[in-house]
Amino acid sequence: MSAGVRDVVIITGITGYGKSTWLEQYLKKYKRLIIFDPFRAIPAEYISGDTLIEKHESGELKTADKYRYGIYTLFDLPLAGAIAYLNGNCAFVIEECGFAFRKGQPIPDWLQEGIFLGRHQFLSMIFTAQRAISIPIELRSQSNRFITFRQTEPEDVKWCREKLGDLIEELPLLPKYTCFDAEDNSVSRYMVGAPRMPVNPVAAQTPQAQNNDAAQNL
Repeated sequence: MSAGVRDVVIITGITGYGKSTWLEQYLKKYKRLIIFDPFRAIPAEYISGDTLIEKHESGELKTADKYRYGIYTLFDLPLAGAIAYLNGNCAFVIEECGFAFRKGQPIPDWLQEGIFLGRHQFLSMIFTAQRAISIPIELRSQSNRFITFRQTEPEDVKWCREKLGDLIEELPLLPKYTCFDAEDNSVSRYMVGAPRMPVNPVAAQTPQAQNNDAAQNL
């Protein structure tokens, strides 16, 4: 990620259908990462909150060309979000919103600055969830890219309508490693690692879909 770029990306899908694979490929574009992953599955150097504070106070998170630090406790999550915002020009990842947030509740105070003011800090944010309904509505409204793999619960399918239109009818039938990718008022469908294919703009009720680069260039 170069300075001046800001993305807010949401990735959803049931377990085992490609969400983690997509995320792993996508994160390669970022040189500076702060990650919350309670499973410690995303490759990173996992550290305590105290150590993260030390790295912040030393100036490392402002000056280093590259880092990938992870935390894994809910106790340290607000701290990590605040430090990511204060340092800026990095990406902050929350793996599994169903673990980080309470269903149906507004986003917590500590996340407000990152979501609504993060563009001034060039802070990109990436959120994943098995169930789309686990994503707070404020995150959906601020996102500029939405990727979903198979969703089967009616509430989750309905949640995706704003981004996918009538294509939500296909969500419960998506094969493994196949996703819908909504970005810039267009929707494409592809398998992870394969070229993106524009979908029918009439069915999706979105503007004319445009050809995109290959998915490996996520």
